Amino acid sequence: MTLLRFKQETIVSIGVVSFIIAVTAALPLTSAGMRGVSEGVRIFALFSLFVSFLMLTIKFRLQPSLLVSVVAFTSVFSYGSLLAVIYGGHLTAFKFLPVTFVVVSAGLVMFSQRRIVIGPLEAKILVIYFAVFFLLTVALGGFRLEFPPGFLFEVQTGNYGSMVSYGQGVTKFFGLGAILTAFLGSHERKTTMRWVLTTLMLMFLVLSLLGGARGDAIATVLTISLLYSLKTPIRLIVFVCIVLFFATLFISVEDFILLRRLEGLMSGGGLGAREELYADAVGLLSAKPRCVMFGCGFDYYQAYYGLPAGLYPHNFLLEFLIAFGAPLTSFLLVGFLIGLVRSLLTRDGIDGFLLIVIYFTLIYLKSGSVISGWLFVTGLFYYFGIGVQ
Repeated sequence: MTLLRFKQETIVSIGVVSFIIAVTAALPLTSAGMRGVSEGVRIFALFSLFVSFLMLTIKFRLQPSLLVSVVAFTSVFSYGSLLAVIYGGHLTAFKFLPVTFVVVSAGLVMFSQRRIVIGPLEAKILVIYFAVFFLLTVALGGFRLEFPPGFLFEVQTGNYGSMVSYGQGVTKFFGLGAILTAFLGSHERKTTMRWVLTTLMLMFLVLSLLGGARGDAIATVLTISLLYSLKTPIRLIVFVCIVLFFATLFISVEDFILLRRLEGLMSGGGLGAREELYADAVGLLSAKPRCVMFGCGFDYYQAYYGLPAGLYPHNFLLEFLIAFGAPLTSFLLVGFLIGLVRSLLTRDGIDGFLLIVIYFTLIYLKSGSVISGWLFVTGLFYYFGIGVQ
């Protein structure tokens, strides 16, 4: 029985790690070379995920009581898809939905078989993954090592010579690396290893900040601060001091994009086009009471204003309200928040996946589409399942 349990745990661990890699491998794109690497790793991770899923469902008995999240996800997204057909939602959404259904469902089945989704073992593997991707980025010419260091971005549209100044994907990717390394360090008892992990966490944090995306970088700092505040407050104080020191060190460096963009925000530059998207979303809800009550389906916002699929509301709350309506959105959010609180207060300890979900929840308040946001959607429905049980 112990051997059988071990084998099931191993399959779940492989599936969990494969899922995280599959949904993040496309984030750190800086060059054509990294694009090829990311696509290859993503395909392999998806293959590994579905092999793990098949082995788990065929060989072992799943726990039905833990599959509430799967039923909730498929029901809610089927409802959003049906409304999109009825009200003429943007057809582009339907290119992503089948894949979203399959990947998120597989992830939820994996996650629902254990109380701690990402423990120290899974975190170690993922930290190695983040480190290897950084080394590949350097080797493929996507990072400048001389001072001031920085990423060398290329637009991934076929015109690889066109340069951009920052990358949300890069900031997210290495932000995840910093968060999981901090999580791993919080479980380490050996002083020497704890210092090694702290140094590695700071390296990932610097890389995340160098990515230049404001909201994603701030979310990284807030998530690590939350972890340290729950563990040892003295670490929180030291961490904040280090962040301030780093900001002071680079404040006069013209090429440090993050500070330049934060200065623009603080000087009244606002959130740019996002403010218009938010205002249009609120205007739609005001003009269409049926959307508020019952929802209007996926991508109705784009269809209503005649916008391309990429111009979604950039706020998951507004997107949920338009797609599913206020009653269903409220039910989902309450269940989700209860699940988060229950998991934070559990005696099993903080789950690394909990930190990831908090991180992406902060990010999706200002960007990201729920249709293609596999990691965020999986986390939302996983913790919703915990909240309503």
